[in-house]
Amino acid sequence: MKCWIWALLFLINSNHLFACHLKWQQSKVDQKVFKNQAFQKISLDLIKGSSSSKCGNIAIKSESLTNSRSLNLESNQIPFSMFFDSNASRDYSLGQLYNIDSITSNLKENSSKTIELFIMFDDKMMSAFLKAGTYQYEEKILLYIDGRVVDSIFVNISLEIATEINLKLLKKGSNSGVGDSLKFNKMIEGEVVELDISMISNTGHSLWIESENNGHLTHEGLGEKISYKTYVNEQEIGSLEASKRKILSNSKQSSKAGDRLGLKFQINQPINNLPAGEYMDVIRINIQSEM
Repeated sequence: MKCWIWALLFLINSNHLFACHLKWQQSKVDQKVFKNQAFQKISLDLIKGSSSSKCGNIAIKSESLTNSRSLNLESNQIPFSMFFDSNASRDYSLGQLYNIDSITSNLKENSSKTIELFIMFDDKMMSAFLKAGTYQYEEKILLYIDGRVVDSIFVNISLEIATEINLKLLKKGSNSGVGDSLKFNKMIEGEVVELDISMISNTGHSLWIESENNGHLTHEGLGEKISYKTYVNEQEIGSLEASKRKILSNSKQSSKAGDRLGLKFQINQPINNLPAGEYMDVIRINIQSEM
């Protein structure tokens, strides 16, 4: 009876001694590659321990809770594909087992091997008007030896879409710019001058306006003033002030073509008996992102 027991113990120790000790060491995603390039690179370090025998068939398989590959930001998605090379000639799909013996065949004891995977983004998607922010995705990569899972590692992938904001002052109902000044055709009470504001923003945004002369046209030399009213999309907002005033707040991004807002100024007083000369005000319009 003792002989059989010792023989069994010897077999167990022998199996442990000559097993293939292979595991993931770490993962790294190249975060330097963003919107202006076609791919990101994932580097997976596979390490072979000491007292390790020659390994059997080595394979990897990826799993995801979403069952599809896409970077996510709230309800926004950026789909992508993954490959074993930067030329996208060998696909690496979710849920499929891939043999990597050709990559690990020369792996020696106490040494590691880096396995590279490449994330490819669709060119049309990357040129689309994407919401600003950090898009994220997580994937679990399983390591198999002879059909048995021996280790796993999580890979976190992210893509930063920068904020893009553009503001243009356009002639009313036109795509032509107004230049750096607006002039009233006639200096009479009720006379108006109008323009459109075009806003392109891939994030939430607010629009601010301020008047250098507190909502008055001011005579350059004498300081005489002419008051005017301000309208935003035909809604009067009263007199402007020197401090910034918010006239729009939008928690969503604009359309790709841009959102338009109408701005109108109307002379608000009789101008009889006022000194001749040029009356002016400086209006500043600012757009700010609101993440």
